[in-house]
Amino acid sequence: MPEPAKLVIAGAGGWGLEALWVARAMNAAGTAQWNILGFADDRPGAAGSEHYGTPILCSIPAITDMCGRDALVFIAVGNNQVRSDLAASLERQGVRFATLIHPKAELAEDVKVREGSYVGPFATLAPECRVGRHVMVNIHAVVGHEVAVGDFSQLAPGAVVTGACTLGEGVFVGTNASLHPGRRLGDYSVVAGNSFVVADLEPRQTAMGIPARPVFQKR
Repeated sequence: MPEPAKLVIAGAGGWGLEALWVARAMNAAGTAQWNILGFADDRPGAAGSEHYGTPILCSIPAITDMCGRDALVFIAVGNNQVRSDLAASLERQGVRFATLIHPKAELAEDVKVREGSYVGPFATLAPECRVGRHVMVNIHAVVGHEVAVGDFSQLAPGAVVTGACTLGEGVFVGTNASLHPGRRLGDYSVVAGNSFVVADLEPRQTAMGIPARPVFQKR
């Protein structure tokens, strides 16, 4: 039997706690075997303390020096842009990334989930959907058939992306928000919680309401 893979969770906050939970659930179910070394966090004084009984080992840039280049890293940072920036920085150090999929998530056989991504419990990913790098699909979120979810995007709890939608990079879909089939959401667009999207969104556009209407355009 191969040795368990070393895992370091970058970010000792709420997302870090959920990542720890899913990694432990994967170990218990036998869907993966992680040797969970601990957290890395950039807050002053965090290194040497604990987060929910698990050690905070070092700052994020020091992961390879502290844990070795064979350690896999999961970036547990909720801000999509910050997660993208951290991934780029760690990639320059040669870091490889862990993918965490809760054993109680439901994935069709042909679903593709790329490295660094997270799929929470009771999430559903339908046939022919594609989930990019460092994506967060939270608890009870639904990704419909033939959906493409861009890198660094995030689906909050209960979000529903219906069939044939396309989400660009860094898209955020809020809690219990829904998309009409076939919608296209531009890079870093935002859908507020409990909204229903019936029209495409431009990059960096924020929409809310039923039906969702643009309320903000970030430059």
